[in-house]
Amino acid sequence: MTKKGDYKSEGKGYKDRESSYYAIYEKALQLFDDLHKTFPDLLIDCTYEVWGEYYINDYALIEHADYDWLTNYDDDAPVGPINIRQMAFDRSRAIPTATNLIGNQFMDSPYSKYTFLSLASVKPILVGDSRKLPAELKPWYLKWNTWFKMMDQKYQFTRFSYVSDIFQRPTLSNWDGVYKFNKEKHGGVLFFFRNGSVESSRTFAFPLAEPGSRYRLFSPEDEKDWGIRSGKDLIEKGIQITIDTQFDAMVLGIEKIE
Repeated sequence: MTKKGDYKSEGKGYKDRESSYYAIYEKALQLFDDLHKTFPDLLIDCTYEVWGEYYINDYALIEHADYDWLTNYDDDAPVGPINIRQMAFDRSRAIPTATNLIGNQFMDSPYSKYTFLSLASVKPILVGDSRKLPAELKPWYLKWNTWFKMMDQKYQFTRFSYVSDIFQRPTLSNWDGVYKFNKEKHGGVLFFFRNGSVESSRTFAFPLAEPGSRYRLFSPEDEKDWGIRSGKDLIEKGIQITIDTQFDAMVLGIEKIE
């Protein structure tokens, strides 16, 4: 704490170092506002070294900036991705998940699908040298990124996260997931993760549907339709998911049929 604050307060509008904290804070927020006004497409990341400490994000930051790089998890998969989803599970109840950036998972992880989809359920930021990616992963990443961008343009799914009473907090031995579903536009992306669970199939409730509407479920991975379900059926019977291997993931798209 002795290194923080302004020790030369004369003529700066505050009387001492302690008073400088809030003045500096206000000036930082004003700087963000000015930058956004001048550069409307600018995205500001207040990495934790800038905003104060590890694991901090708050309403002031996301009102004036765009992201906070919360922390880094350097553990290899599956531990690293589970830690990231745990952080998202806890924070998304109050802070929009997409404002929380979490590193440092590598693009060429042996669990590349599990790792990438874990990050995509929060905000897909990866590290590594893309030039060293195996040839089969390059089109794979392109396909997923293209699909996620398309779905975000249609449904702004990154703004939403529903877990309560549906999914457990991620652990090494269970299943978890998140529904990133826009109830106003009636569509979005559904994430499911099988961790170390011995069960290869689970059924998850879907309480977000309108009982009188119809919804199309589809898989971006194999480009197959899962059929059209009534909202009443989704609410009462849920969605059955089968994942054959441990530490793997499945993503589905969902959209209302007019």
